[in-house]
Amino acid sequence: MMKTDKYEIKWYHRTLDDSVPHKLAGHRVTYCELINADGIFSGEAVCHSTDNYNKDKGRKLSLSRAMAEAGLSKEERFDIWQEYRNLTLKSRW
Repeated sequence: MMKTDKYEIKWYHRTLDDSVPHKLAGHRVTYCELINADGIFSGEAVCHSTDNYNKDKGRKLSLSRAMAEAGLSKEERFDIWQEYRNLTLKSRW
């Protein structure tokens, strides 16, 4: 989860299972919810079952799609991307 002055952003990662017959069964999906006073906007990124799953790429793509759905200004998108960069700067070691 990530918070900015105006927005709360949440990501959900899951693998679509075979229990429901669907053409995307076995694919990895990243969902993003962009929440503010105006409502909840969502975006998703689907990784093909034969591709290597990359959490960062899924987050970026789903966030980009959620911001497009929300119709954010260039300045608002810039602020959110800056906050995302600060979120991912944490060292792994």
